[in-house]
Amino acid sequence: MNKETLPVFLHDLMKREDTFIRGYINGGRREISGKEFCLSARAMAHFLRSKGVSQNDRVAVIAEKCPESIISFFSIWMSGGIAVPVCETLKSDELEYILLDSGSKVVLCGSSLEKKISSLQSQNKFAIISFDKVLAEKSPSVSDEIFCEPEPDDAAFLIYTSGSTGRSKGVILTHRNIHVNAKTSAEYIRMKKDDAVMSILPYWHSFALTAEVFTMLHVGGCICIPQDKSTFLKDIALFHPTIILSIPRLAEMLKRGIESSIEKKSSLQKKIFHLARKVCLRYHEGGRESRRRWLRLLYSLFRRIVFQKVKDSLGGRIRYFIGGGAPLDVSLQQFFFSIDLPMYQGYGLTEASPVISINAPHDFKMGTSGKIIPWMSETFDGGYCFEDDTGRRAKNIHGELLVKGPCVMKGYWDLEEETRHVLKDGWLCTGDLGYLDGDSYLVLAGRKKNLICLTGGEKFCPEFIEERIKSSSYIEQAVIVGDGCKRCSVVINVSTEKAAAHTEEELASLLSREIRYLTEGFEEFQRPLRHLVLPVFTAENGMLTSTQKVRRHVVLEKYRQEIEEFLQKN
Repeated sequence: MNKETLPVFLHDLMKREDTFIRGYINGGRREISGKEFCLSARAMAHFLRSKGVSQNDRVAVIAEKCPESIISFFSIWMSGGIAVPVCETLKSDELEYILLDSGSKVVLCGSSLEKKISSLQSQNKFAIISFDKVLAEKSPSVSDEIFCEPEPDDAAFLIYTSGSTGRSKGVILTHRNIHVNAKTSAEYIRMKKDDAVMSILPYWHSFALTAEVFTMLHVGGCICIPQDKSTFLKDIALFHPTIILSIPRLAEMLKRGIESSIEKKSSLQKKIFHLARKVCLRYHEGGRESRRRWLRLLYSLFRRIVFQKVKDSLGGRIRYFIGGGAPLDVSLQQFFFSIDLPMYQGYGLTEASPVISINAPHDFKMGTSGKIIPWMSETFDGGYCFEDDTGRRAKNIHGELLVKGPCVMKGYWDLEEETRHVLKDGWLCTGDLGYLDGDSYLVLAGRKKNLICLTGGEKFCPEFIEERIKSSSYIEQAVIVGDGCKRCSVVINVSTEKAAAHTEEELASLLSREIRYLTEGFEEFQRPLRHLVLPVFTAENGMLTSTQKVRRHVVLEKYRQEIEEFLQKN
């Protein structure tokens, strides 16, 4: 079997008697060995073949994050099919769109979702089969020869984008795309055989798919799958992960939990904790300071008597967090470094399988997205550059990041024009603006299409400012507005719980102070002049994607009149 296809991992897994997955099946906590995983995947593949799944058939997988999802991916490939992981919380019309657009022949799902999927108007277009039914089937002993062996450039996944910038598009990722991305990512960040990775991110999210599942398959590590989001913190303590994939919302949740527990301590304990944080941050920031003997001794002391207690509450084995999915505010990153739980920010997008750059324990710089990883090197016939407004391309300029190499998608499913728009002369146009700093770390400004242009000629991307504003415990969502105005403003969602404790005037004054304080570090023209509170954005009302990203275009269209009237007052 070709080394750059994903089923090749089964050969090594079949020999593993140790735990490959810690998770839950049918509500019960289980440890699944590599061999048990392989046997389950073969049995499911046999079942799919009996249902007529063959070469290039699309099979949708709709379930909450669970071991069965990973098993199903391998069974689909052994049957010759293409896996289509789909968000289980999508509204019925969005779900139906993806199933019809992908032409899925079969839907594998959790039993709790059968009714929802069966209610779709197009139910006669595909077969609906629950994991429970498949795994209950007793498959006869079958030889590997009956199963398909994909080629490296065959499609492995059809992953639909979150729809934050428009209608969801199916990204075609090949076996080579995922295989090379996982390999280069794992080796660059120096993942190890005794590592165990955990996250709350679902497997229709390319970050979790590559950085959690296939990096661990590459190094021979373990995957930890929580029962659900509500049990995540409890399951961390039970499963003892060494690496946690984080997104800003999760990081904020953990930060508030730690701060809340510290507030309950005595005055002396609080003082010791804050001193320990200062010492730890200075140590991790490196440079000449970190080599001073007194600092090393203090760090070693506080690591044992202060921070080990925090680590013990999170399973006791955590080496670091990897941040992705959205811009990570540097103050949040500094907090985790200051408690000896390093959070290394990375960057990627689904169209690149997805990891493009990452900070690593041996090579990091806070406030950046890290170094470009090796799949874009000459070794892999890859490359990267930036393109400015004039169309000039170079590595040492500011502009849109362009990448090429073995991890770039095959294209968008059934969307030739959109594919040509982002794949030009072998280059993937990421749509993200940035540059390399003097130490070759990637610094991102934001999405090109979100660029705010003020009448004074100032231009800026709003994402990092929005993330900073959202760090307020009062503000849940923030969208910078003001394109074509003298100054920018911000529309926000306010925590209903926090708002209830204040009068309207008090809240308005408090929010103004919060926004002003949180944006102190930005240029004056980037700091919102005023704020407008809008009704809460949710996935149900179409304002948020399933990954909790704001659908900026939907918000601006739905509240166009309110926003225009608000901006006219500036």
